Amino acid sequence: MEPFLSEIRMFSFEWAPKGWAKCDGSLMSIAQNNALFALLGVQFGGNGTTTFALPDLRGRAPVHVGVSDRNSPSYSTFKIGAVGGTENVSLTQSQMPAHNHLVAASTVSGTVKPLANDIIGAGLNKQNGQPSHVYAPYNPATQVPLATDVVSVQGAGAAHQNCQPSLAINFCIAVQGIFPSRN
Repeated sequence: MEPFLSEIRMFSFEWAPKGWAKCDGSLMSIAQNNALFALLGVQFGGNGTTTFALPDLRGRAPVHVGVSDRNSPSYSTFKIGAVGGTENVSLTQSQMPAHNHLVAASTVSGTVKPLANDIIGAGLNKQNGQPSHVYAPYNPATQVPLATDVVSVQGAGAAHQNCQPSLAINFCIAVQGIFPSRN
């Protein structure tokens, strides 16, 4: 079956078959590919006078054109040829869910080993300055506030990969074929 001109198919081999080209963003001559240019225009790139570009699907997942779920608070409109997303992201503080790092200490002397729900107790015995055990029974009445710099900002802001599980497949576009009709 002869393909429609500009039809995109996936192939399980690395090369483009005769009459097809890889979807790698290559620039094409308008003079040599008038019919294909009539379908693609410059929506994927090119200068529109002598060249136009093929779609570039390297490292990208295709998404259908149109509006995503309008009931979603963050719906998107996808126009043909538009690219989006990023492979790596660095989360900012505003993107983290609201949370806190509760730390509590007590003025009560500690015991040798921690028990369930124990918290860190005073470090030195007030009478003789000698070290004291560090775990004390939990009691809200004996808790004391800690200095504001005790729990500080952590992390270096390094980017992490933002990629769904994937399988690399060769996407090719028909550069020869039947010119599609609208009906």
